[in-house]
Amino acid sequence: MKKQQDERVVAERRKIGSETCQLLMFALVGSILVKQFAYAAPFSQYAVEFICVMGASVYILIRNFLSGNNLFDSKRDSKIMLVVKSMIIALAVAAINGVYRYIEYEEHFTDEIGLFILTLAITFVSAFVVTFTVLFALYLINKKRQEKIEANFIDDDNE
Repeated sequence: MKKQQDERVVAERRKIGSETCQLLMFALVGSILVKQFAYAAPFSQYAVEFICVMGASVYILIRNFLSGNNLFDSKRDSKIMLVVKSMIIALAVAAINGVYRYIEYEEHFTDEIGLFILTLAITFVSAFVVTFTVLFALYLINKKRQEKIEANFIDDDNE
């Protein structure tokens, strides 16, 4: 027989597990960035970390979606917030890529600073478009899923 556990203990254990997962994800991303930028390692050196981060991210996203959890708080995460989040991510990508490219190709950028700025602008716009497209698609899919769940609750109440 299963031993009855206090729900506060179970909730605390789940919280600890969730925090551990988040810490591991941050550590893997940190490992990827260090290996890629500090050590200039080839992709094969950090492929396992990359696959783990992407796999875990996709799993978390799909499990939350299938469980009916609202991925976007409708009051907080409006379409404007999608633009803001996309801009923040695009700025981070452009900054990281800019630092990396400047270190790698410093001799080309010292004479042509305009080329460096153009590279950053293209990186920012590209990252923004890709990020916004992905976030907007997830927003629409999540919105339809939440509407379906709400419709099921209404149908259950009417019966």
